[in-house]
Amino acid sequence: MIPDQISDALAQGTGDPKDGVGLCLSGGGYRAMLFHVGSLWRLAELDALRDLTRISSVSGGSITAGVLALAWPKLLAEGLPAFIRDVAGPVRKLASVTIDERAILGGIVLPGSISAYVARAYAKHLFGDATLQHLPEEPRFIFNATNLETGSLFRFTRREIRDWRVGRIPAPEVKLADAVAASSAFPPILSPFILDVAPGDFDDPLPGELSADAFAAIYRSPMGAFTTISASSRCGGVAGPCSCRTPAAISRMTPRHLATGHASRPGCSK
Repeated sequence: MIPDQISDALAQGTGDPKDGVGLCLSGGGYRAMLFHVGSLWRLAELDALRDLTRISSVSGGSITAGVLALAWPKLLAEGLPAFIRDVAGPVRKLASVTIDERAILGGIVLPGSISAYVARAYAKHLFGDATLQHLPEEPRFIFNATNLETGSLFRFTRREIRDWRVGRIPAPEVKLADAVAASSAFPPILSPFILDVAPGDFDDPLPGELSADAFAAIYRSPMGAFTTISASSRCGGVAGPCSCRTPAAISRMTPRHLATGHASRPGCSK
């Protein structure tokens, strides 16, 4: 956010920092997914997971975070046995399945996008029909992606989905598999993931946000796409994170579609 927007957020009581314990699960495909299982396993052994207040993830980390979120009530009740059964077990089983190759082939020869096939695979193997409303209220799980139309951070939570340029949709009914697919839609093959939304879903725009009907589509990709977006604009090459921005492709049509993808540079977003 720019300073004026930070002041506005604080004035509305939405930006006050809170004490807590945060955990970040970074990206790196299946390797990251499994690495995080090992780290979380140790935290479960120490009964330290219950101390977490916020869990932020991207890409492969979002796969593990999604499984962790759905298992959270059982983790609190049963501890380590529940973690081994309901987190480590499903993630390790997914590691034996090749998702990207099948999704690419399906997206090429069959109707639908590659990222949509990835989302279906996540739903089949891990998340079913769970939505963001199935996430626990505490800790707060945040799945990060990039809005390819604005080059800004796009985040999925139980409370909201939002981009500081476009605005927020409160209490979203987005499927968890779609949020994880958006976070792990690594460019250029698996990205973008397109999320259909209606203008009426959004809150009234705050100062600095685009109007409610500004986008025909929001294309989501992991945050690493932010560097790619920058490199494709006036820079003529990668000139470092946040060094330049591609103008947002804005058209005043409805409904809005959010196209997002991989988000490996959260520090680049406003």
